[in-house]
Amino acid sequence: MRVEKQLMKMLAEAGDLVNTINGGMSLAHIHNYQLQDHYLVTVKVPGVDKTSLKVELHEGSLYVYQRMHLDDGIDIPYRVASIKVNANVDVRAIHANYQGRNLNIVLPIDETIGSGEIEIEGD
Repeated sequence: MRVEKQLMKMLAEAGDLVNTINGGMSLAHIHNYQLQDHYLVTVKVPGVDKTSLKVELHEGSLYVYQRMHLDDGIDIPYRVASIKVNANVDVRAIHANYQGRNLNIVLPIDETIGSGEIEIEGD
């Protein structure tokens, strides 16, 4: 039974790769988790080399994209996912790493950010 499950998984991954090579697109698998002190976003794009994925923060959203190389030497970004960043995330401390086939993006929570309160300094 376990061998069949593993074989099916390998065939599915091979199918994604062949589809991508022949000009098709593969859909990203994105999972969001809220943990005690941070949010965790995992991104897996079947058929795409995980090291080609890039992460960029722009106007309150994280963009995960891949640079696609065209024949004429031009690179264009292909957006894989966009993730809205919560107001209580410390954007200066966001970091990403690879674990297995996943790109993991860690968004640390800072309770002093996004509370709606403004600190007033005295003279």
